[in-house]
Amino acid sequence: MRSKEHCEKIRQAALKNKSGNYFTKKIDKKGRKCLTCSKIFLVYPSSPQKYCSQSCAARRQGRGYNSPYWKGGRAYRQKGGYVRVYISPKKYMQEHRAVMEKHLGRKLKSTEAVHHRNGVKDDNRIDNLEIVTKPHHYGKVICPHCQKEFLIR
Repeated sequence: MRSKEHCEKIRQAALKNKSGNYFTKKIDKKGRKCLTCSKIFLVYPSSPQKYCSQSCAARRQGRGYNSPYWKGGRAYRQKGGYVRVYISPKKYMQEHRAVMEKHLGRKLKSTEAVHHRNGVKDDNRIDNLEIVTKPHHYGKVICPHCQKEFLIR
């Protein structure tokens, strides 16, 4: 344990700024330009700070498609293994339903379901998707639109 005399010597040296101890060195702050508002702010040279405030950082990074982590609006393997796509703020839709609605040019009816022919839930190519009625989604099914018969497992 250090004595009071030793601590006093260090304190005196720090006041006179004659000591080379790490806590007495002054590091000058540098001016840096905010990436959002272009305002100049002071930071230590080793600081990774890029924004003048938290509000500028939030504005720049944003949410949804403004986020640096945005991946095109696709959320993989959610809700039973289906891919979900971004529709509007805080609203996602199953991608296979969106693809079929776009192909048909209308919204799907509540009695219609979209079936993946090969059973792979993230294979949402239009030639792999079929519309079926919900009560007959499993087993031998006849498509209400093209009258084609197929088996669902």
